[in-house]
Amino acid sequence: MIFKNYVELTDHIISKAKKAPFAIVCADESHTMEAVIESYHKQLILPVFIGDKKIITEYLTANGLNASDFEIIDETDPTRAAQTAVSLVHDGSVRGIMKGKLDTSQLMKVLLKSENKLRTSSVVCAMSLMEIPYYHKLVAASDPALCIHPSLDQKVAIINNAVPALNNIGIECPKTAILSASESPNPKMPESLEAVQLKEMNQQGLIKNCIIDGPLSYDLCFDPESAKIKGLTSDVAGDPDLIIYPDLVTGNAVSKALVLNAKAIGSSVILGTAVPVVLPSRAASVEEKVRNILLASASVN
Repeated sequence: MIFKNYVELTDHIISKAKKAPFAIVCADESHTMEAVIESYHKQLILPVFIGDKKIITEYLTANGLNASDFEIIDETDPTRAAQTAVSLVHDGSVRGIMKGKLDTSQLMKVLLKSENKLRTSSVVCAMSLMEIPYYHKLVAASDPALCIHPSLDQKVAIINNAVPALNNIGIECPKTAILSASESPNPKMPESLEAVQLKEMNQQGLIKNCIIDGPLSYDLCFDPESAKIKGLTSDVAGDPDLIIYPDLVTGNAVSKALVLNAKAIGSSVILGTAVPVVLPSRAASVEEKVRNILLASASVN
């Protein structure tokens, strides 16, 4: 399935009537509540609020909602609030977690504690989903935020985190481009050699449910005409659903350049845990937070 933009993805998720329950940790903050309530009205999630019950109740009432229609867990300590979310995951009450008014490090320290058993992968990574004005469909990318210099094994884990999430969204066999500076393997660029290995592992059935090609330069990823000119035969070039970045610097720079210079809009979700995790920036707009919730909701199995 192909989604041209966020409107199509939103309509698709609503049509599936998922409305997955999400734990909102330290929810008693106006921007968080605004994004969550909008997502609730769009039928994207069913929030379970953890935080100052008085503040949460007052905000719901002020927005025309009946607080008794929601589960609100009164816990103002950030660490205990995060631990409560873990318990809700384990008892099956929620299928996603969203950060509210607490530091990312506070939340992730609790979620990644070995005794909490929330990690499902050797690598916890971020996956973005971008709507780019000049590209014909939504495209995912990983990792633009967490993994600094992923090894070959870590790149395998990143792909294995992203592919099931995209499958859940409706992209059945994502075309996966391994980004490099050139389409030619170069011993001086280890990431280009790793791209070849990832492609071979895919062809051997060691990485499943996707089609991998690489190394591919940025122009070959997004411009089918460039592939024709260079004589490259590829099912992925010019049509990827997923880009795998060679390192954090590349992923961070490309993502920000697309937003600032190409007027792309995006979202992100944390994968490699038992449930998707939404970690919005404190500076993120309400609209961006809603897109993050949408992506996380769509990624739920």
